[in-house]
Amino acid sequence: MHSDGLFENLPPEILLDIVFRLPDLESLDTLLRASPNAWRFFAVHGAAVTDHILNSGFLHSHIQVAIRIVAFIRQGCFPITTLQDLLTQVTGEAIRHSFNPSENAFSPTKFPSPTSPAVMRGIIVTARRIKASTLDCLQFYLYRFRQLRPYQRPEYGGETLNKHGLPELVQCVRRDIGPPTWVEEQRVCRALWRIQLVEDLKKALRKGVITTWCRSDVALLKNMQLADIYCYKEVAAEFREMQLHDAPISDFTEQTMISTVMEYLNERSLARFQASLSRPRPWPAPQPEDGDWSAVAAQWADEIQEFDHDLGYSHMAKKLTSGPYRRLGFGIWSSLRLREYGFNKPRGLFTDDVIVAWISVLGIEDVEILRRSGRFIVYCDIVRAARFDLLRRKIAKAVRH
Repeated sequence: MHSDGLFENLPPEILLDIVFRLPDLESLDTLLRASPNAWRFFAVHGAAVTDHILNSGFLHSHIQVAIRIVAFIRQGCFPITTLQDLLTQVTGEAIRHSFNPSENAFSPTKFPSPTSPAVMRGIIVTARRIKASTLDCLQFYLYRFRQLRPYQRPEYGGETLNKHGLPELVQCVRRDIGPPTWVEEQRVCRALWRIQLVEDLKKALRKGVITTWCRSDVALLKNMQLADIYCYKEVAAEFREMQLHDAPISDFTEQTMISTVMEYLNERSLARFQASLSRPRPWPAPQPEDGDWSAVAAQWADEIQEFDHDLGYSHMAKKLTSGPYRRLGFGIWSSLRLREYGFNKPRGLFTDDVIVAWISVLGIEDVEILRRSGRFIVYCDIVRAARFDLLRRKIAKAVRH
């Protein structure tokens, strides 16, 4: 008898033990699509099985909460009945995790009881789609990142000046740390689930699955941007009052992640998405290391916070959110990945080399904008001179040949 036939005839108690040992939702999805017996079993025990996998697996707690809230919405038992309650108890609380959550925060630790088999199967299907999008999004931005050729000033003792009296630059020695890390996967996955939560809520209100909201709140939610729904402005104001950070709202790494993922979704073709669903995982599933859980929960990416704090400027953080750094996925990448490309130093030291590296990957127009702002003028001039010298050498080489 074939092995799949043996599996289909397993007693319920053995099947239960196997299912509860699955490491993640990907494995559960694979089993459900391969085994009719497991599919029938999931129809009865789906909520308990998925709760167990979420609690014992490697999904960050923020993602677990978002998944369960989506289930509450789809089941039609979402306890939040006003837009204001949504902002204060759900989306606003989602980014206040550096502090103790309020007593009114809606952060479910279990799926609603009861949850229909259709809802639980839908959650697994959505998890599969989001996992595929997570991996494809990471590949999308990692390809862009790996094309970067940042510059730095030569090592001590090897610096020379060009004819303008500015230091000549050399390319950074880059080291690729390999496929995305657990932290990088979690950051993208969390952003996708937060986008999914809002889309599900809008759909449930539109189709009458949730009927407790007044029409005015439904209309307001329909026209709100994600940054407003997740209360970034309000939380930023609180931080400024507490003198924790004086930079504008664009410094929030989590807002950056939402914007980064939205840009990927807007550029992704339907064919690319469909291909990602059938594509096997392109790298082994990473495991969290010491400190990774807190790294995902960091309010700002460590390297951006240190850069902003050490220099006293917020311009780089602004650009991270609104322009070229976001398009390079900087909000995704771990400190180690950035460090190996010259974008930071151990122990958060931001030296002249680091500043030059950041500016050297900007386009000509962005360098000019940064220079006109009055910040980093010398560094911008160094980068401009290096580019001019590089172009001059290329032209001279072409003429010789």
